[in-house]
Amino acid sequence: MKNVVVSIVEPVGAHGGNDIYDTNLLTAINACSSFKTNLYTSSVDKKLFNKNIKPYFRGSFGKKNKFIRLFFYLKGTILSLWNAKKVNSKIVHLHFFGFNQLEYINIFLAKKIFGFKVVATIHDVESFEKYAKNDTSKHNYVKFIALMDGIVVHTDYARKELLNNIGNDLILHSRIKTIYACDLDYTTLDDNQIEMKVAREKLNLPQEREIILFFGQIKKVKGLDVLLEALTDVKRKIPSVLLVIAGKVWKDNFIEYERLIEKYSLHNNVELRIGFVDNEDVPYYFNAVDAIVLPYQKIYNSGVLIRAMSFATVTIASDFGPFSEFIESAENGFLFKTGDKSALAKSVIEVLSNKVKSSHIGEKGKITIKDGFSLTEIGKQYCEFYNDILEGEK
Repeated sequence: MKNVVVSIVEPVGAHGGNDIYDTNLLTAINACSSFKTNLYTSSVDKKLFNKNIKPYFRGSFGKKNKFIRLFFYLKGTILSLWNAKKVNSKIVHLHFFGFNQLEYINIFLAKKIFGFKVVATIHDVESFEKYAKNDTSKHNYVKFIALMDGIVVHTDYARKELLNNIGNDLILHSRIKTIYACDLDYTTLDDNQIEMKVAREKLNLPQEREIILFFGQIKKVKGLDVLLEALTDVKRKIPSVLLVIAGKVWKDNFIEYERLIEKYSLHNNVELRIGFVDNEDVPYYFNAVDAIVLPYQKIYNSGVLIRAMSFATVTIASDFGPFSEFIESAENGFLFKTGDKSALAKSVIEVLSNKVKSSHIGEKGKITIKDGFSLTEIGKQYCEFYNDILEGEK
């Protein structure tokens, strides 16, 4: 097949920091001689914009009245599918970060009204699990999944969790494929190091302290409370330790974390940078710190992990699911028992007390990403998956 058009519908875009992921996906798939792609989204960084990107979902997010946002979202969906039909797309590739009836509407319109083959990337399996549990029957959940001609997840852990919720339907099982997420800045992968002193000056962080980082959206499942409790043990051994918390709060109450900071007298050991972090500042954060900590208790894929490792930032993460797929503890990063604050504190102290050794481990983490997240290889996997779907209709 030559020049088959795939239309990627990912509404969030730059609003949720997904524009690098989106444009990498375009680049990866377009590298295949048989496929061309369009992206329909809200917005992307101006430096990433190209003629294949249609910002039809602009106005769908933000602080406007929810009915106005709903109008713009539905308008974006219709315009995207209409344009996809106009350019003779064979496949519409949807992206889900949660589940509600809007996602069902998108699939129904794409599949039943416009007649596309539908591929869906499920970024957050948990939302679908809740749908399965809360719906009137398991049958309706499986029926919804069955509308998709192909499903992409970004870790084997996510695939396993999804399979657990659709029973023994082998046809549905065959439609699910693991393809790693292309959520990093490939343009700087070979030379993305910024001198620590320069990075700290840029971010106005102290030069003389040992700094660890919690980065990204702040959610209950990300274990920030565990990290704050572990920090009390760390500061006994390393009084100069500083935890930088950089990211915006998402469906969580940050007051709970402020209470922990107060309870354990951590004011001098915590720096709050609450809010969305601009793309251009991301490399400075990863290069300014001695380690990044991901104490997550539940997640299906982590763009923060991939990007941190790509910068050779020493990574300390929970030992469950997706993290154990990418990290071999004490080889290319560090794993600790999920939810165990004492084990976490021990790992942080080990990293900060052995910076030369830890630095070598961080470099091995970068090699892991370079070897396993090749944009060419990722694009090849998508194109093979699309071909299998199109071959199936013959």
